[in-house]
Amino acid sequence: MKVVTAKLMKIVQMKNNPALKTIGVILLILLLLFIIVTQSLTIIRLRYDMSYLDDAQKEMENQNKILTEKIQQMGTERFIEENARTKLGMVMSGETPVKIEEKESEVQAQTSVSAEHKVGIYLSDWYESLESMLEKMKAK
Repeated sequence: MKVVTAKLMKIVQMKNNPALKTIGVILLILLLLFIIVTQSLTIIRLRYDMSYLDDAQKEMENQNKILTEKIQQMGTERFIEENARTKLGMVMSGETPVKIEEKESEVQAQTSVSAEHKVGIYLSDWYESLESMLEKMKAK
């Protein structure tokens, strides 16, 4: 019984100890600060996400308006006529179709070399440089 009462006395002394009370209060304050900071960071992140989603929504609305206008334009006779002319090559009655062909300039024709010919050129250059190196080695 004396052992139990001695232990109880130590616990009572610890409760009355001002240093332990101070440490407990400090730990409690730190815990509350941690909770407040994490909640604040979560709120900031959520506000950022909301602003990003608002911007994305406005962009989608703008694209929707543009597409709606394009759909409305597709129904007009002018749009149909332009598509028939450009994509199908159709002409109105009384018009003479003219096709313009662009000739490749002589300079471009001379400078354009096939891939196989380029490889041959590079290989011939490599063989020439190898031959000159071998000649230099023989001369030494």
